[in-house]
Amino acid sequence: MKSHISHIIVIVVIVSFSLIITTIVSAKTFDEFSSVKSSENIVLAGQPGITVVGEVRTVDEIANPRLWGKGRPNTKRYGTAGVESGLCIAGSIDYGLSFNVVDWGSAADACPAGTWVCSIDDLKSGGMPYSACNTARPDTIVDEMTCDGTGLNAVGSSHRGWLADTHATETYTGYTYSEALDISNVFSSLSCESRPVWCCSEATL
Repeated sequence: MKSHISHIIVIVVIVSFSLIITTIVSAKTFDEFSSVKSSENIVLAGQPGITVVGEVRTVDEIANPRLWGKGRPNTKRYGTAGVESGLCIAGSIDYGLSFNVVDWGSAADACPAGTWVCSIDDLKSGGMPYSACNTARPDTIVDEMTCDGTGLNAVGSSHRGWLADTHATETYTGYTYSEALDISNVFSSLSCESRPVWCCSEATL
């Protein structure tokens, strides 16, 4: 009789212990699952509000999105008197030419933080015709590069820089603008070519 009771007690203890272990494991699994879901929710909720240092998410006065400069280290913009000095003016916009040379698709990489890649409309905002902007950007032996990497030496007062605009009908082309005073100097170029970039900002009072 005692042996039978002992067997029953052992079975009850084993079953009870199994139930306790199962409960603990289930609780742990639930906690882990809850933590993962919570973390995912935090990440997803945070994505729309990510802040990019130096970038202001705005559009121009006619609601076109601006291609903002990425503000990479050592990017700079030249006005007529030097870096950020003597910037050219088109209406309410200041603009100058970047030091870095890039292809059209990488234009934002060449503009400093707080500036955007100028558009044709930006340069027209001061009225027609376009103004000359002979910047103090250093004149080097390689001011531009062809698609195959061949270096080109532009005339010091006629460096040609990228604009944000893409051609409406031609494939693989973007628009460029020369420092020289010539309305015909806004024209399309192969987007794989490398050249400086015109970088715009709101004019300061």
